[in-house]
Amino acid sequence: MPDVLPAEIYRRIVEHLYPVHDTKHLAAIARSSRLLHNIAEPYLYSMLYLVGPRHLQDMLKNYVDRPLLSTFIHHLYIRATDRDRIPPSYWTDVSELLKRCAASLELLVIMAADNEACYFSWVLRSLHGATGNLTILRVPFGWDTEATAYLESPGARGLSRIETADIPGSVSLTPNQVPGTLTLRNDAAPHLTVIEAPPSAVCLLVPGRPVTHVRFKFGLSTTLHSFPSANHLVGRCLVRSTAAKGLLAFDMGDLTHAQHSETYSLDVMELSARFLPNLKYIGAVNFPFAKDVPVTRLYQPLLRLTELENIELVISHLHPPVDPYWELSTCCDLRVYSHALRDITFLKGNYDRHRWVWSDEEEDFVMIAQMGMLPDWGGV
Repeated sequence: MPDVLPAEIYRRIVEHLYPVHDTKHLAAIARSSRLLHNIAEPYLYSMLYLVGPRHLQDMLKNYVDRPLLSTFIHHLYIRATDRDRIPPSYWTDVSELLKRCAASLELLVIMAADNEACYFSWVLRSLHGATGNLTILRVPFGWDTEATAYLESPGARGLSRIETADIPGSVSLTPNQVPGTLTLRNDAAPHLTVIEAPPSAVCLLVPGRPVTHVRFKFGLSTTLHSFPSANHLVGRCLVRSTAAKGLLAFDMGDLTHAQHSETYSLDVMELSARFLPNLKYIGAVNFPFAKDVPVTRLYQPLLRLTELENIELVISHLHPPVDPYWELSTCCDLRVYSHALRDITFLKGNYDRHRWVWSDEEEDFVMIAQMGMLPDWGGV
């Protein structure tokens, strides 16, 4: 096919397909002519999805034959959830692939079998000597010296977001706790701003870094006894973020299965009012419904959280269930204590949530969503 248009026009067309990673059409374009091949190929290989050992082996062979391809990879997704089909050499192959694409990698997502997660953090060695382009890391590794060695390496200097969940009780670390002897240098991961991790990992990562968003992520094996105390969490860890305004968003996750979770989230709420005055979002706070827990423990901190715009309240433990009229009345009560509140969500289950947003026109709260997930961090 003759190249009748300027190369820049073809590049714009290819860029239009890139956000959705339309591999079918990108591949067709790459086969059309030498010019279009040179334009489309970097976009075609920029996002790589590997599903299972066989796919990984095929891709590695491809990169051995054509080393330049590995420099195109910016987003790498690796999925290996079927343990029975994963050979012992699998993670060695993953390590080899990471070495080849470390210089260009911006996002790494690994979804592994739960039982293996604690055993492959050594794979991160492949990223130690990278140039620091990696900004997002979603890897369920165990918290050990391999993990901290990566965070202290040049390869983590550009890291802005880290997400790692708790590991279930079927592995040696139950839950995925950070050993007390594990420390992290102050200059490690200096640009880290978003953390989604188990509570003990949050306490390791926040101090000395410009963290603005924190979310607890843990498995059902986690109990309140594996949590740091509310005083330690807020007064010694979260408050030590070096961000200009400190922590802006904090999500405690679903604590309804943990013993005394209601009072724990309220303790955190009260301490946040003292140490984290610039919070714009907090969730998920268990609404105080027990007779021995006054509702003022939820309301009073709002007087000092003058920047708080969004709060998520768990009401799945309330019996009998409350109706929307109660929710609206509670929204109005909360806004009396903090006029900054404009977005209040009541969580009744994993996907059953009622979201109320303040309307200046109506001068009242209006329910705008009843089901499904909300924007990340409530849009903050």
